[in-house]
Amino acid sequence: MLTEIVLTALFLLMILGSTDRRAPQGLAPIAIGFSLTLIHLVSIPVTNTSVNPARSTGPALFVGGWALRQLWLFWVAPLIGGGGRTCRGTSRALGSMLAHSFAEQCVVNSTTQNSD
Repeated sequence: MLTEIVLTALFLLMILGSTDRRAPQGLAPIAIGFSLTLIHLVSIPVTNTSVNPARSTGPALFVGGWALRQLWLFWVAPLIGGGGRTCRGTSRALGSMLAHSFAEQCVVNSTTQNSD
């Protein structure tokens, strides 16, 4: 459960920060997509995470039994992780810094490659 809570909070941090008006324009989808990919790579081996509770509900309804008994985790953990992000100013500032650093690195890499 801790994994789900922490990764959901980090995912929301990235979403809020990369969509902030102070973040570089046009890079939000890339930052969000990479962070979602990383979350899945880290957490699927641990908890079979879905990050999206609705994505866990459909299969649980079809499988029934043990899947329905575990479904609460996939709803409660993201809600707790998201609830921790209520301090929007802090999360947006941190996410904006992350997105800005990512953008600067892309610019530095592209100018380095172009000069060679």
